[in-house]
Amino acid sequence: MSGLSIPGRLAKLEVSESGLEGSFINYGGIVDVGMNISIDELECTTHDSNGAREYLPNHHDVTMDVSGRWHDGDPGQEIMLEAVFAKTRFHFRFYMKVDPGSGLKRYDGLAFATSANPAGPLDDTGSMDVTLRCSGVLQVSQ
Repeated sequence: MSGLSIPGRLAKLEVSESGLEGSFINYGGIVDVGMNISIDELECTTHDSNGAREYLPNHHDVTMDVSGRWHDGDPGQEIMLEAVFAKTRFHFRFYMKVDPGSGLKRYDGLAFATSANPAGPLDDTGSMDVTLRCSGVLQVSQ
């Protein structure tokens, strides 16, 4: 049924160096993934605005926060780590539900990592947290 809530744990992130169909690889070990979308504002207040500020929407700005468990040799994490050190962009697909055929939205775009935090804590599992900056137009499809 359309409009029903889904568990957040069903989200999926796929990455690809080339962006070609069939080249997308699952980013393994995800614990939490979120897409932050904001819109810049342009103030257009004038003397004719009757004492109220007026704004227009401008460019959108998209970042993603990915928290996960370190999986040594995971192909998706390898693409991300290589991109961090090479300072290159990669393609991504973000689904809110694991099954790409679910009819739910899919977000496609280009991104690069602005930070990566592999960690090996004393009393927990190894982790890999990454912040991504999306670059260019974000494609939304169903």
